[in-house]
Amino acid sequence: MAKIGGLELAYFSRYFHSKVGISFSRWLNALRIGKAIELLANTDLTITEISQQTGFNDLRTFERAFKKVAGTPPREYRNGQASPGKTNSAA
Repeated sequence: MAKIGGLELAYFSRYFHSKVGISFSRWLNALRIGKAIELLANTDLTITEISQQTGFNDLRTFERAFKKVAGTPPREYRNGQASPGKTNSAA
């Protein structure tokens, strides 16, 4: 993003944090995890496929980031989506 904006990395990081209130990497992870939550709830993709589709190259990194943002691991999040009163695509 810094390169696209024509800015030095250090300046971009400070500028982004001053305008948004969080670091760019934290913001990007939140965006990616938001998409992962949507995919977990609405598709039958595997967690590995979802991690790759949301820009994570490593499943372990995805799982740590997901838990940090969502408060629960992705498998537990998906299992919680099948609770009574919620529609389940497998049903």
